Amino acid sequence: MQTYPMIDFVVKRKSPLAIGAGVLVFLLFAAAADVLTAPILLAPGVILAGLAWFLFNLLGEIVQVIAETLLPR
Repeated sequence: MQTYPMIDFVVKRKSPLAIGAGVLVFLLFAAAADVLTAPILLAPGVILAGLAWFLFNLLGEIVQVIAETLLPR
């Protein structure tokens, strides 16, 4: 039987991956705000960090549904 290690990795760690993606996006915007001395960049950073968290969480859920329904156990 074939195994899919990346699918197992995403299914087991979908929440930390989503949090990490959101934090990474926020930190990138915070660094850009610091370098450009434009604190207004923090607002879109927070919004896009939330969006990244949501999308990565959604992707993890989709992968989990696919793994549970289509892949043999």
